[in-house]
Amino acid sequence: MSEKKKEIDLFGVVDLDAREQAISEIRKKKSEIRKKNNELRQKHFEHLHKLQEQERVKQEKSDIANYEKLIKDIAIRKFNNLKKTDFKGCDFNKNEISLKDIQGIIEIMLISVVEDIYKIHDDKDIENFFDSVGNFTPIGEHNFFHIHDFDPTYCMYRYYDNYQFSEYTKSKDIKKYISKKMTKDEIMSFSINALFELIKELNFDDRDLKFVPKQKNKFTRLIKIANQIYPDTFKKILNVFLDYLYDVEGKKIEATIKDNTVKLKLNVLTSIYDFEGYDKRQSEFINFFYGGLVMSLLGTFKTSTPKEFDEFLSKKGFINLGKLGNRHLTTRPRYKEESIEEYKIRHKKLARLWNSGSFGEFKLDINKKSFVFWWRYPHYFDCFSIGEIEDDPEEFISDLLNMPEGSICPELPWEIEQKFY
Repeated sequence: MSEKKKEIDLFGVVDLDAREQAISEIRKKKSEIRKKNNELRQKHFEHLHKLQEQERVKQEKSDIANYEKLIKDIAIRKFNNLKKTDFKGCDFNKNEISLKDIQGIIEIMLISVVEDIYKIHDDKDIENFFDSVGNFTPIGEHNFFHIHDFDPTYCMYRYYDNYQFSEYTKSKDIKKYISKKMTKDEIMSFSINALFELIKELNFDDRDLKFVPKQKNKFTRLIKIANQIYPDTFKKILNVFLDYLYDVEGKKIEATIKDNTVKLKLNVLTSIYDFEGYDKRQSEFINFFYGGLVMSLLGTFKTSTPKEFDEFLSKKGFINLGKLGNRHLTTRPRYKEESIEEYKIRHKKLARLWNSGSFGEFKLDINKKSFVFWWRYPHYFDCFSIGEIEDDPEEFISDLLNMPEGSICPELPWEIEQKFY
């Protein structure tokens, strides 16, 4: 052993080459053990994942089988209770209708009330939507929206909107419909085509509807059958797209001014529910009208405005809309002057004055397709022209319709808000 290859420690003379070789062998064995452990661990994970996937597939098949059985049971009840009179005046009879036809019709009706199309297969309460003879009864606590009168617009509007059917509205058929040049039969065909396109968009991935035909001619036939055996329901379902067009394509604002009274009509659907089941649109507009912020859309305040209202108006000398010297109602916190909480307090004070008639009497009517507002404005208010109001240069109405996260308008005082809820 050379002098360079040895050293002396507490245990005597050590062969360095032998030590290095021993250390190398130990490291090699440890590496092999780690590799084997990793391989075993990987096999364990793969096996576990395989078992989980098998369980998922098994559960999904069970859910789908249960779903199909429920749909079939409901369809049988409806089929057994069909009468010849149900087909009076149409070009087909009961003998031409299959059980699968009714199953497809039931699926379409479920689309109009469920929160999420993909939850249909897992919904154990499907039976609750139908009575003992297969009639559709989508009202009550089992309904996602807890509404008292069936209106598929609440749910299906979101489908049309989410799949950007506004692009579909660029077609010449849309222009023909908007210009009121379609016949009754053309409108029916137009609505069926829109529903067909929507269901094509919903039918993707591995969760396709099980019974709704994918061929357009078969789908059209199915809807004609549905119109005979569930007439009221399918009239509403087909009207959803027409309501959607009304909301996105129609003239939003109509104004008239006479004898210091302004009438404002907003041609929009007044109840659109969000994904959590809240009527976000109506609550926003109630805050807008009953909070007094509507005044910001309609005009500005003259220099003769009582000083007691100064705290609600823009600063003198600030760049304002309207005539020189006029001031507008503030609709947001004053920059660097007040916190959001301070603005909310100031707004509630405005709302109380507004509702007490301090700015003049007003009235609001809410219909399914419009908010209609009247206000007899005071002599110190400078009302915009009809054109200015309808153009909405500050985009007050556009912002309210967009329904962003959170509320644009501050909350009303409780004593005012409780009148509506």
